[in-house]
Amino acid sequence: MTTQTDRAVIGVVGATVTEPLLTVKEVARILSVPVKRVYELGIPVVRLSKRSLRWRMSDVQQWIDRRIKR
Repeated sequence: MTTQTDRAVIGVVGATVTEPLLTVKEVARILSVPVKRVYELGIPVVRLSKRSLRWRMSDVQQWIDRRIKR
């Protein structure tokens, strides 16, 4: 059973549970870059409002995967 907190963290869209959304500080920490740099990387963003942006972990992971040299 999910609690109200779980829904806030995971997000519920209709009957579909979505993945957690990351803040700019969380993305910067994951990538070990300054916060300002996150905005310049071109990772797809979810716009929650005029001034509120979030990133999906799957988009961040795909961005990382595309930069791995093989």
